[in-house]
Amino acid sequence: MERQTFGSLYAFDLLSKFGSIFVSKSSKPPRADLQELIVLCGGRLSPSMRAADLILGGEVTKDSRKTHVREVWLLDCITKCSQLDVDKYSL
Repeated sequence: MERQTFGSLYAFDLLSKFGSIFVSKSSKPPRADLQELIVLCGGRLSPSMRAADLILGGEVTKDSRKTHVREVWLLDCITKCSQLDVDKYSL
């Protein structure tokens, strides 16, 4: 409804509160697809794991202090049109 009202000015702001998001190269669905979804949902991509606030998919390193979540977290957020708790999707 909002998209019809605002047309090209409409922005879907679902992921901005999560900071920068890094998508693992080994993610499934493919990395490029997940990155596109993140941008379309108002998220910011991180060029590296080190600079990211949230890491989507991949292996969790023992010394990592970052939040790692399964790829399905992003898909569920979009499907439910809601900012879901990352703790329930932790790797």
